Amino acid sequence: MDTKLVTRLEKILRGKIIRITAFGKGEYPSLWLEGTQMLSVAEVLKEDPLLQIDRLENLSAVEMQEGIVLSHFVYSSVTQVRLVLRTAFLPVSETDLVQAPSLVRVWSMVQTFEDEIGELFGVAFDGQVPQFNLLPEQVRGLFPMRKSFVFQMPEAQFYE
Repeated sequence: MDTKLVTRLEKILRGKIIRITAFGKGEYPSLWLEGTQMLSVAEVLKEDPLLQIDRLENLSAVEMQEGIVLSHFVYSSVTQVRLVLRTAFLPVSETDLVQAPSLVRVWSMVQTFEDEIGELFGVAFDGQVPQFNLLPEQVRGLFPMRKSFVFQMPEAQFYE
């Protein structure tokens, strides 16, 4: 990892980062954050003149143990800096929505990702209940990407 970049991140995000690690085998930093800090960190990264993080490339979600981990892959088209912003949320129960901050105000392209993750994992971004437009009616509201989801095959129908 670029030590100058890590030093800059630690300076401008003092007290908002849980830890910084390399993302996978890559060279760019992964910042673990408290969920409540996600929006303010995104705003700082976008406005910082040395970083200018102006794009969200991807938002992924995965359920690990009992928590849902969100990973925002962000990039600057000006400075070429790449980062991963990561946070975890714990659902109260298998069927409860997880509350997470939306980053649409910072990077508008995140909307489609948030809609999909909301429906598949049961994440309510900024308290907005997922619209359930992607899935068949039989599984809407059941969050099929959670480990607790049990897929049931519909009964076979035979025609004579």
